[in-house]
Amino acid sequence: MQGDRDLCSLDTQDLQDQLKRSEAEKLTLVTRVQQLQGLLQNQSLQLQEQEKLLTKKVQRTAFRIRQPQ
Repeated sequence: MQGDRDLCSLDTQDLQDQLKRSEAEKLTLVTRVQQLQGLLQNQSLQLQEQEKLLTKKVQRTAFRIRQPQ
């Protein structure tokens, strides 16, 4: 009986250790995903700004072409 309890206790401890490691890994992954989402959002905003600037440049160029000289 005592041997069975000791074995169960070891198994329980192993499972608890695994759970702690899994929770720590999950926290690390969640943090990394949030960092990557932030980077993507920043890149998206930069791209939108570049698109606006390019659109303005194209419009100015088209306006100059249409003006009689």
